[in-house]
Amino acid sequence: MDFNDSKNYSNFKLGKSKFFTSFRSSESKLSSRFVFDAKKKIRIFHTVSEQIQLSMSDKYYRTVIKIINESGKSEATKTKPVIVIDAGHGGKDPGAIGGTRVEEKDITLAYALDLKKYLDSQKKYKVYLTRSSDKFIPLAKRVGIARKKDADLFISLHANASKKKDTEGFSIYTLSNKSSDKEAEKLAQKENKADIIGGINLKSASGDILDILIDLAQRHTMNSSSIFAQELIKVMKSRGVHILQNTHRFAGFKVLTAPDMASVLIEIGYLTNKAEERRMKSNVYKRKISKAIARGVELYFKKSYE
Repeated sequence: MDFNDSKNYSNFKLGKSKFFTSFRSSESKLSSRFVFDAKKKIRIFHTVSEQIQLSMSDKYYRTVIKIINESGKSEATKTKPVIVIDAGHGGKDPGAIGGTRVEEKDITLAYALDLKKYLDSQKKYKVYLTRSSDKFIPLAKRVGIARKKDADLFISLHANASKKKDTEGFSIYTLSNKSSDKEAEKLAQKENKADIIGGINLKSASGDILDILIDLAQRHTMNSSSIFAQELIKVMKSRGVHILQNTHRFAGFKVLTAPDMASVLIEIGYLTNKAEERRMKSNVYKRKISKAIARGVELYFKKSYE
């Protein structure tokens, strides 16, 4: 594959493949070449190129080429999409605390269990949890769990807090090397520092997450994550869920950095708002959110597999 007027920023390495034995690339002043050595004869099934927005200022492009072998079967072997639901915080890390002393870790676990139960009932997906009880799991391990399950979609559930007691509303974050605003950046830094509680200092381990240069594989998943976020926001609006202004936000959350799956971090609402805390503790509202997320999931996979 030759791409004119382009530069190759990829650190791509070929993993296990039914079709290809090796990969190599080269670059000239004005073009990039990617070569895949095939094990057997293949046919190009579908090709699409598009511009994608991954940050507030930069522009990127991607090309997706779907292949099939002579029998007409694609390389994909999954029968159902895999979803991993991450209940934020847990154990010694309580997260945000509401006015009635309810802890974020308990809210996120309750919502994760309910969402899994509802998605399982639809029998369209394979659904897993990063935790099903009150225990502390380092952020990197949460991502590792999802990658071991070969997840197509990673949903991390959280509840927010603010010094402004009247602030309320659902919001959703996707990864960016630039935060959409100062509030998003502060929230990402606060969540990332949760690992320090378990004895892991993120700064010494991997540096400031906001300064990481995202590789090409991550850029692809960042676009997929944004598509899911946009679909979910539409559903939330249509179902009368309280949403925060500028609902879709960008930040460098540690749990969103996996390069091979769409990943979002959902802030269900604000525990520091009395009315919203009361809503979030309600089983009726919990099921309302679960149904809305499930509908967003359905629309996302429908759009992804068109």
